[in-house]
Amino acid sequence: MGDLIIAFELTPVQAAAIVGNLGTESANFTAYHERGQAENKGGYGWAQWTGPRRKTFFAWADAHHLQRDSEAASLGYLEHELNTSYRRSIIALKKQSDLTKATHAFMISFEGPGIPNEADRQNHARIALAEYSRLNPAGSH
Repeated sequence: MGDLIIAFELTPVQAAAIVGNLGTESANFTAYHERGQAENKGGYGWAQWTGPRRKTFFAWADAHHLQRDSEAASLGYLEHELNTSYRRSIIALKKQSDLTKATHAFMISFEGPGIPNEADRQNHARIALAEYSRLNPAGSH
């Protein structure tokens, strides 16, 4: 969350909304490849990028000499997308100060999931914010 707060000038609530979505997509950051899918199918990375986004994620990771199933690749490509083709997601997110609304806004503008599983996203976001607050009691990055 700290990286996102700094990179995009987000509040902890806004960063937790991103982490909540990614936590749901990646089975709490344990699945780099969508479970039950063949190697050349399904989602990949923290955001479980699929289709054309999966291909550009792979190309980006390869160009930066990063293992596709690494934190560095997922965070790096996430930041790349949020600075370029998905900049609108940051704009939508920055309009929100409520965790529930921020998590929903990021889900719609960035993930666009076929199965929203929004309750899980909201739960992951609450956990992320609580943990960040516990580790940063003064709100520092």
